[in-house]
Amino acid sequence: MKISREKLKVNLALSLHAADDALRLKIMPKSGKFPIADILAACNKYWRENGSEFTIEYILLKDVNDSKVHAEALADLLEKARLPALPKINLIPQNPVPGIALAPATVERARSFFNMLRRRKFNVHTRKPQGQDLEAACGQLQ
Repeated sequence: MKISREKLKVNLALSLHAADDALRLKIMPKSGKFPIADILAACNKYWRENGSEFTIEYILLKDVNDSKVHAEALADLLEKARLPALPKINLIPQNPVPGIALAPATVERARSFFNMLRRRKFNVHTRKPQGQDLEAACGQLQ
């Protein structure tokens, strides 16, 4: 991996949004080129060679990827990835985009998802919505 050899000392953020390739492909149709296992292997290599921080970005979508089953699958995936440590996870509320029929997870589901990851010892944060007025917010999936 070229970026690993360059020793840039930049942190990685992976827009994952699902713990399995099929669901990730539905959420992000252009993501199908690289399987999650390959992406995590590349991130693992980079992290080990550069010691940089690694963050998982995860948009919570109502009734799509926000259940307890999804949270458990994400935790299992990341624990089994043999990373140097558990990555930080940013949970991102979905922001509306005209023409896309997705909705943000309910407050209760988002809280449950967050709490399950915390119980599994992940450093997890919920991002505050910003940039909606400029149509440049995280969680817009454009």
